[in-house]
Amino acid sequence: MAICKKCGAPISESDLFCSKCGEKVVLGASIEEVKYVLNTSKKEGLLKQVLCYLVFYEDEMIFAYLSKERQNLEYKKHTQELKNSGAKLLGIIAGNLQFFENYGTKYYQMSKENILKEESKNFSVKYSQIKKVKFVRPRMIYYTDDQMKEDSGDLIITLPNEKMKFTHQSYDKEAIIKMILKKNCGGKFKYI
Repeated sequence: MAICKKCGAPISESDLFCSKCGEKVVLGASIEEVKYVLNTSKKEGLLKQVLCYLVFYEDEMIFAYLSKERQNLEYKKHTQELKNSGAKLLGIIAGNLQFFENYGTKYYQMSKENILKEESKNFSVKYSQIKKVKFVRPRMIYYTDDQMKEDSGDLIITLPNEKMKFTHQSYDKEAIIKMILKKNCGGKFKYI
């Protein structure tokens, strides 16, 4: 079973188009199986953060950035698609709020080569090159029964020449990230 690169709906290998959104299905033996895609923001300086999807494979991970220019283009394209489908203002706003949260599902159907070509900043790292990884799940802090504050989780990846810091909202409920990083990074991996 595969996942639609546009909307994330399950599709079978016999489908030509997604039954939910109508996107053309692109399947092929040349596409290596993606184990997981993590939606993050990479910290770049004191206040600057850049959207970055971490695409986990069996033997490596790809850092897939989403530049502001491409965000704007994708946002405009998605807004136009919603308008063309007859969505009203509230539907457009709601659809756009979820757009980038689900944007990374497209990487399940893309080849490594196409992900790496998508942005000039994109790059891959073999797990064996990682010196240390620390994954901290988000915490919820409750003030009262009806109000809560949610902190972002952190992910710190130390490479031979760089220490990369990310924030994320993944609770890793199925422990997929834990399983991948523990298997591939062993004693270099800390999970909180």
